Amino acid sequence: GTGDITCSVAEFSGADTSTPLDKTNTATGTSATGSAGATGTLSQADEMIFAAISHDGSDTTIAEDAADGFTLMQEAEGGTSNMPLATQYKIVAADTDTTPNWTFGASRNFAGHVGTFKASGGAANKRRYTLTTLGVG
Repeated sequence: GTGDITCSVAEFSGADTSTPLDKTNTATGTSATGSAGATGTLSQADEMIFAAISHDGSDTTIAEDAADGFTLMQEAEGGTSNMPLATQYKIVAADTDTTPNWTFGASRNFAGHVGTFKASGGAANKRRYTLTTLGVG
């Protein structure tokens, strides 16, 4: 069959080199608002949260929820030739549960995913992550 695909690539520095991935979650549903699901309590403060979402509609906007404090990295709103995709990240200073959210231009079937990454040297290091490259296609 045929289908659409959208891809985003981001590279960050500053993550722990032995066990960087801490938490993941996925959420799906049908709504005009979408989520990647809750992270749960993080293993340490000073983690980077990376989240992405897509939906099955065309010509529908995707907007991050500014109240969440995330930075929008990339947004491909779709059209008739690709699947809509948005990615965002944020650095947190506490180990509290976080839920990335988005708003769509209409009710859509969506799938979102979130991953959290521990800082190099642990929370005491307070090393900040740096986005070094970003590609969208």
